[in-house]
Amino acid sequence: YRWQRNGVDLAAATSANLVLKSVAAADVGSYRVLATNSAGTVTSSAALLTVNAAAATDLGRLINLSILTTAGPGPKVLTVGAVVGPLNFTGALPLVIRAVGPTLNTAFGLGGVLPDPVLTLNRSGVAAPVAANDNWGGDASLRTAFAAVGAFDLPAASRDSAALSSASPGGYTVQVTGQANASGLVIAEIYDASTGRTAGSPRLINLSTLTEIDAGATLAVGFVLRGATSRTVLVRGVGPSLGTIFGLGGVMADPKLELFNNDTGAKITEN
Repeated sequence: YRWQRNGVDLAAATSANLVLKSVAAADVGSYRVLATNSAGTVTSSAALLTVNAAAATDLGRLINLSILTTAGPGPKVLTVGAVVGPLNFTGALPLVIRAVGPTLNTAFGLGGVLPDPVLTLNRSGVAAPVAANDNWGGDASLRTAFAAVGAFDLPAASRDSAALSSASPGGYTVQVTGQANASGLVIAEIYDASTGRTAGSPRLINLSTLTEIDAGATLAVGFVLRGATSRTVLVRGVGPSLGTIFGLGGVMADPKLELFNNDTGAKITEN
């Protein structure tokens, strides 16, 4: 592969994908790739890159992180990690955190749900939980927050869990368990509930989960990007290295990762 801008080769641009970081006015132009093998060379159609100024409030950002999986006792406890950052920023990021089980059945028709999820939010290095909830109870402030971040509503009497928290930069862990050691399908969600954002506002920068996946099952990890600019994201599915680096047993020997665009259903990439 040989990538060109305005007909001129780009240095070291010789892979199947061209990634441009920190794009500026100097990067504006017509891009194309020349692909060569033993049969010859073909040239792609040109793609025109334009660069527009974006206000700080319109910068691309993660606004929602979610994990859909089966949770239960012991190794099946669902642990979701998130990072608010960058770590040298000041201020706090308001978050909406939810663990939804029963409403997955009543609203979406999914079976085998976790009947009574309990969520706990902990901050790294702090012993006491930052927030905890069992049965959200139709709280008015929570319902307002659901609508503000675009989260689907929950029936007031449902046993789903939810909480509001103001998170300063750092690492956080959401743990989801079931009452009476029950197990079932549950979705853990974290929403950015901030308004009046600036370039210096804290934001969600990482999501991770550590859980056991049954044979033949999948782990669905979701994230939502909003704003007028793109973000480059790194997506990983780690199994074997949990054993070799951290000494964990029972790891998934050969995980496969697929990335989809939910708006179109198209697969973006896989590994």
